[in-house]
Amino acid sequence: MIGKEAQTLLEQDFDKGQVLAERWSNMPGNRIRGYSRHKRVNFLEGIEKGDTVKRAMLGTLYENAYNQLRRLDETTRMLQVGSFEKFVFPIIRAVFANLIAAELVTTQALTAPTGLVFKKAA
Repeated sequence: MIGKEAQTLLEQDFDKGQVLAERWSNMPGNRIRGYSRHKRVNFLEGIEKGDTVKRAMLGTLYENAYNQLRRLDETTRMLQVGSFEKFVFPIIRAVFANLIAAELVTTQALTAPTGLVFKKAA
């Protein structure tokens, strides 16, 4: 059984993922390059509302990718990322939503550059 502190950290990450999932299910199109002609974009379309774990993980993955792209200066974004920014979010959705690893083993999107690993005692 994992400790109380570890359980609290996992719950906080899950709660944060839920907030991010709601954000990414109703994202203003003008916030992401390539989607400015859309008023609102639902990046979680097709993921059932009841699948809260998958929605939370996708929300966290979207936010991580968005923050990485936002940190780049404009020249780097134009020359090295280019139109990839337009396609990265649908790629995340297509790959992660159909990833069998999430069904076979416990997976968790990281909310920071480093994370903690917890092992349940037998």
